[in-house]
Amino acid sequence: MKLLANENFPLKSFKSLQEKGYDIKHIGLELPSITDEEVMTIAIEEGRIILTFDSD
Repeated sequence: MKLLANENFPLKSFKSLQEKGYDIKHIGLELPSITDEEVMTIAIEEGRIILTFDSD
């Protein structure tokens, strides 16, 4: 399972998942301030599930 943590996803949780062997990327570390549309494009292109706390 490939995951994509949005910018608002807690770093502590990201690191915990990473340490457990999950294939996870964090937008805040790699591409801060990109748009929601860009996040969705990355997720679709890479086959990742988005982890987010956004309510919209």
